[in-house]
Amino acid sequence: MEAKKRRFCEVVVPDVYGTKKRRLSSEPMLAPEPVGETQTELAMKTMKKYYDTQIGEITVPRLVLQTQVYALVSDRTQVDKELNELQRAGIIRMFKIPVSADEYSYCFMEDFHKIVDRIKAEIQNPENVSLLENFVEKVILQHSHVSITAQGLRNLMEDPECNILELVSMGFLVQVNDVYLFTVPGSAKVYAPARAVRTELMTMMNRQPFKEILLSRLEKKRLKKSRLGMLFHVHDMVGANILVRRQTTSGDLVAYHPQFKK
Repeated sequence: MEAKKRRFCEVVVPDVYGTKKRRLSSEPMLAPEPVGETQTELAMKTMKKYYDTQIGEITVPRLVLQTQVYALVSDRTQVDKELNELQRAGIIRMFKIPVSADEYSYCFMEDFHKIVDRIKAEIQNPENVSLLENFVEKVILQHSHVSITAQGLRNLMEDPECNILELVSMGFLVQVNDVYLFTVPGSAKVYAPARAVRTELMTMMNRQPFKEILLSRLEKKRLKKSRLGMLFHVHDMVGANILVRRQTTSGDLVAYHPQFKK
């Protein structure tokens, strides 16, 4: 891919009025795109930066929500294709968000391994260190699905006595009905605020005249449910087709997506 400068958030207004226009946000410019790096990967790296600028805590995993990538890259078919390619290349891993019917997050494997190393350093029992190492080597790196059964896990681990409850306790698995979802320790610190802020932002929107507000004004409002920053959540809600950003002479306007049922 030819290297060229891009802005952080290129957003396409839904074709509600019959003419689709590309709009550029007021966010900073990205560095020139490295050869071979896709728009999707750049979007994910952009979203990761919010954690460092807004929080900085190592216990909060640098998860990127699929909805956020959809907000930054207009072609969702392209996003899905490139996400699959990044997964096959072992650059990222997909995780299903437990409280959502069909929503996902992604973690760069580089970050995931750092989390594993941090958890291993905190473990006192050598057997549990071996358990975690085997789990990563035989399951995480070999099994790309978002969930697994208890028997499937034991088969991959080649251990009929595999201590699944310990892996749950470490934060790498969560049980949902009769299967286990793969997850990232600390992911609730991302998922819970994202879900709560959707409700909080909709309450804000409903109080505005015509249920819309300039992004510059919205960014000045303080969120009660999250420390990740307003734009982190606006991207999530734009990608989830709850909100839309429209360009006006006064700046970007945030309103409800025409297809969203309030």
